[in-house]
Amino acid sequence: MGLSKKVLITGANGLVGQSLVSLMTRDSAFKVHGLSKGNKRISYYIENFTYYNADITDKTALQEIILKIKPNVIIHTAALTQIDECEQNKELCHKINVEGTQNLLELAEKIKAHFIFLSTDFVFDGLNGPYQEKDTPNPISYYGQSKLIAEQLVQTSLIPCTIVRTVLVYGHHQGMRRNNIVSWIINSLKNQQTIKIVNDQFRTPTFVDDLARAIMVLAHQQKTGIYHISGAEMCSVLEFAYAVADIWGLPKTLIEPISSQKLNQPAKRPPKTGFVILKAQIDIGYSPHTIKQGLNILKQQTKGIL
Repeated sequence: MGLSKKVLITGANGLVGQSLVSLMTRDSAFKVHGLSKGNKRISYYIENFTYYNADITDKTALQEIILKIKPNVIIHTAALTQIDECEQNKELCHKINVEGTQNLLELAEKIKAHFIFLSTDFVFDGLNGPYQEKDTPNPISYYGQSKLIAEQLVQTSLIPCTIVRTVLVYGHHQGMRRNNIVSWIINSLKNQQTIKIVNDQFRTPTFVDDLARAIMVLAHQQKTGIYHISGAEMCSVLEFAYAVADIWGLPKTLIEPISSQKLNQPAKRPPKTGFVILKAQIDIGYSPHTIKQGLNILKQQTKGIL
């Protein structure tokens, strides 16, 4: 047996980060290190896992950790992803999403690690979805712009790099600081609160377990280039909310359809994104769960929590 690959996962406290930690620590091919800002949120003990509290915008702290570990693979999931916050605080968004990525990339180049970068469907304008990898990005929000600039940094690097774009990720992780769409819908409806959901935005929602598995396979096989990883089914955000209500047996009457224009959020959202996932299906045998299957698994995973 060969030596285990050392993997460093940034954003290890987040939804995608925790899913990757949970999955990759069970694979003897990897020795897993996680990095996030603040204390470790995974409360249970995991073998084969070392956690570091560090900020990706602090290059000195990062350098100390990365040169000590010398990971073979860096999976970069840490980002400021709240779209409206990015629009209202562009400086912070740029610092985390662009400069943070630059810091990690420079260190990855020093140790010649394989760099896997998590990006988003928001690099597209949403006028011609669903999108293939070869389609031309045209972000309409500052968040999308920051992720595209980071993608461009990754693409000009001389080390092996992979860009994984994804869409509307849902799932659960421990110690969630903020709701993702599913937990927000469930908690609101359980508390008899009316919620406004847009009826004119279309996505291919992604179950986090599918995304984590795809990233792990890309790391295993050292694939490079751009990969679109999402669910296979296109639906409106409203239809997705109805599916959540159905599976949890909650009242759909509390869901109020609204147009994006009327919701009037600080950042523009692309109307129709979603991905064509053929490349991932062919290259790495990617086969995502249906929305119904993903939500049913999530319901089992969160029994007594959601």
